[in-house]
Amino acid sequence: MKIICLIKQVPDTEIQPRVKSDFSDIERENLKWVINPYDEYGITEAVKIKELFPDIEIIAISLGNDTVKERIRTALAIGCDKGIHIRVDNDFLLDPMKIAKELSKCIKETGFDIIFTGKKAVDDELGVIGGIVASLLGIPVVYGIISFDLNKDTKIVTCKREFSSGSEIIETTIPVLFTCEKGLNEPKYPSLPAIMKAKKKPIDEILVSDMSSNIVIKKLNIPEIKRSSRKIEGDLSNQVKEVLTIMKEEIKII
Repeated sequence: MKIICLIKQVPDTEIQPRVKSDFSDIERENLKWVINPYDEYGITEAVKIKELFPDIEIIAISLGNDTVKERIRTALAIGCDKGIHIRVDNDFLLDPMKIAKELSKCIKETGFDIIFTGKKAVDDELGVIGGIVASLLGIPVVYGIISFDLNKDTKIVTCKREFSSGSEIIETTIPVLFTCEKGLNEPKYPSLPAIMKAKKKPIDEILVSDMSSNIVIKKLNIPEIKRSSRKIEGDLSNQVKEVLTIMKEEIKII
């Protein structure tokens, strides 16, 4: 059985990017890159499955420029067995359909049973690649899973996803693609011995020369954060009640 983990390289979410003076893009020089956090859930879930069924092979696939190979190497250190780098020279603002076509072509040639990817990428927030890849491969897709259980004998997967109004349990047979939501697991991070071991794991390279895009950014801005304050009068008991009411009814965090 083969599990494919689709991963994307994104700017480090701990760092506030700077926008170019012409508002055409973020400043990419010396920018720190990481694996898309939602994709990390998929990698971790695949490794958890392999711990139960050691004969499973996990393959990490990513499309992008030369720096993407380091993100694949991280996935190998977390526990993937092999990497495939679909290399393009310019991976900025690529058409999602073209990306999905290259990914699905690679997946089909590699072979697969289960595909994991994040529910979205934190840089563009599109969240469409998983669905397009599943459509091109002719397999079902389950979006935003927060639990996963595989019966390897029957090839049935039971998973759960949540909505603002509740949750649902889904059963599906493989092959199938899952997009991963926060809460599925706690992402695994590689140890030093695992990082050293990952250097010996294979990464195949596929060169794609024609990856032009019709997408154009007219203007890029960092969103402004609007802050407001409110003074709460009365004694401590009334202040606590008022704060709880605001948190529940206005902010909706409890």
